Parts: sequence; C-alpha cells; structure tokens
Amino acid sequence: MPSYKTEALVLRTAEMGETDRRLDLLSPELGPIRAVARGARKVPSRLGGLLQPFAQVRLLLWRGKTFDGVSQAETIRSFHELRESLEAFAYASVAAEAALALTRPDEEAPRRYRLLLYTFERLARGDRGEPVLAYFLAQLLRIEGFEPAWSACVRCGRPVHGERRFLPSEGGVLCPDCSLRSGQGEPVPEPVARLAEQLGRAGPRSAEALAVDPGLAMAAARTLARALSAVLDRSMKSLELLDIIRHDAEGSAEHGG
Repeated sequence: MPSYKTEALVLRTAEMGETDRRLDLLSPELGPIRAVARGARKVPSRLGGLLQPFAQVRLLLWRGKTFDGVSQAETIRSFHELRESLEAFAYASVAAEAALALTRPDEEAPRRYRLLLYTFERLARGDRGEPVLAYFLAQLLRIEGFEPAWSACVRCGRPVHGERRFLPSEGGVLCPDCSLRSGQGEPVPEPVARLAEQLGRAGPRSAEALAVDPGLAMAAARTLARALSAVLDRSMKSLELLDIIRHDAEGSAEHGG
C-alpha cells in the first residue's frame, strides 16, 4: 500500500471495534485526515499512548479506502495539560471542532494549523481560556473569509455606533433603521463588537498584550461562535460541553468549592 509521512494535530479520537482507535487529524500540508490506529487500545500499546486528543505528532500512514492507517507515530508535543484540566480540554475541543469543520478534504491548511497549534500552546501554559478562544474564533473566521462586519450595516452600508444588532446569517451587524424595518438581529453591546473586531485584526503579540475582562472575552467568543454556526449551518457540540463545565465551575466557586 502507498504510504506517506506528515506532521499533524490529533483533533478527535473515538473507539473503533474492540481494540482500534479512530482519529481525526489536521495536517498543514494535507488538511484533514481520517485515520485508524489498529490495536491502539490494547494494553500495552505504544500508539495508544501517543495518539491522544490535541497531541502534535509525526506520523507514517498508509492509504486506505475509507480510513488511512497509522503505521508509526512520534510525539512532537503531547499537550497533556489540555487533557488534565476539564476547562482547558473544553476550550481546546471547541477550537479543534471549529478548525475541522471549516477544513475541506484534500485542502492544505498551514494557516489553520498554525493558529490551532498557537491556541493549544496558550491553553497549555495556563492562559485564560475566554480570550484565547475569542482570538482563535476571530482569526479563524478571518482566515476563511467569513469575518463579520462589525462597524457598518451589512444592508445599507452606513456606519453603526453603540449597541448594534448582529445578524449571523448575513455575516454582520444592522443599523437601527434596517434592524427596525426587518425586526431581525441579536443585540450586541458595543464593547463586545469592538473586541471581536479588534481580535480579528490583531497579531498574536498584540492579542496577548490586551488586558481583556474574561466576561467580555466570553461574550465576544459566543458572538463569534454564532457567526461560525451560521457558516456551518449547525451549532457546535463542543460549545455545549464548555457551557456545562463553565457553569459547574462557577457554581462550585460560588459555594466555596
């Protein structure tokens, strides 16, 4: 069988059969790869220990009809930190799902790969998840050509100031007149829209230098996630997991746990 080598990020894993593991990978040169690691769930299995969610790996694979097969794997970075914290795992899962959903088969993905790797690195070193996720989503939408219009009405083109109405299905905000006439749009406070726009245009160093309130960053992330869901025509399951984990964490903090 033809074989090939590539670097990849493990975005998602699932059980397959009794001993195999199915993998969704993202390669900078090859884009998304659906693969299977035969016997990865046997004890002991070297492959099973290496092919964990979010790991950055070098792989030797063979071509298959439905799934490619993993012959060899070498860890570049395990990103174990993302699997040892529920919150970090949830934030990384949202980023991984979004990157995978917007990548077409056989499409090179170097910019998407670098953005996702940078996101994992920030989460692994303990950066707050809210601004990291907001930056990732803003940058991903810009890379893919779906950056929302935050400062001008998507219908009439007039500048919009103050609280605005966001219409994800049209990729931007409405001015008060257009919103009133149509009865459409979700209210978005000006600071949220301004932050979402700023993060979409910021480089990594500028984004890290921003002193962003976590609540404001999460509001921006949710607004950007709605824009992404409109592009995908579906909601992201991993965002539901993040909401559950954040809710539990906030409840525990309130009760001193």
